[in-house]
Amino acid sequence: MPDLRLLGPVELRGGDDRRYSLGPPRQRCVMAVLAMTPGRLVPVETLIARVWRDEPTNDMRDAVCTYVSRLRRPLRQAAEGSTPAPEIRRDNGGYVLTPDDANADLHRARSLVRQARQKQTGDPVRSAELLGEAAALWRGTPLAGLRGLWAEQMRRSSSSPPTWLPARRTPSPACSSAPATTRQPHPSLALFNPATAWRNVRPRSIPARHARTGRRDS
Repeated sequence: MPDLRLLGPVELRGGDDRRYSLGPPRQRCVMAVLAMTPGRLVPVETLIARVWRDEPTNDMRDAVCTYVSRLRRPLRQAAEGSTPAPEIRRDNGGYVLTPDDANADLHRARSLVRQARQKQTGDPVRSAELLGEAAALWRGTPLAGLRGLWAEQMRRSSSSPPTWLPARRTPSPACSSAPATTRQPHPSLALFNPATAWRNVRPRSIPARHARTGRRDS
């Protein structure tokens, strides 16, 4: 199954870790917008707003169609016979990346974090391990290399300190050879803070009870 990477530079890797080009920044931005919500329709207007909002052009719809057409090839190549292979489908005035469990690092990390939160009380050791696995998926600045207001908002959503953090080992002041567990911020986990990422990354999928006031990106 191809590996779509969003927690760092936007990349596509095959099962053998071979890198497949996703094209220039705006084309990669189209891929990132679709990969944020696999299995859900993204209207063309939303793609235009997120890719060109601060630099509008006169032929944006044609450009979206061209970018999607170009993205389909590396997705097929990276799939290497995987079933179901990911593809971008045209539907009802927009595009959808299928299947809905597309193998993106962001969604794998979120799944690990959800599992960690469920085990936080009954099995804190396993909870910390799961958080560590989620943090290990972080490769740098999210959506690195993408320009524009939407990409910048996504990056800002991961800069606030999270409300809960995994335990990390640091040397004990009393004995440098004995590790002591302390709660220290891990920059990647801010992306999973429901006060920021769940609101900003998937605005239409959050329950109303989680809604907060703030500027929307579309």
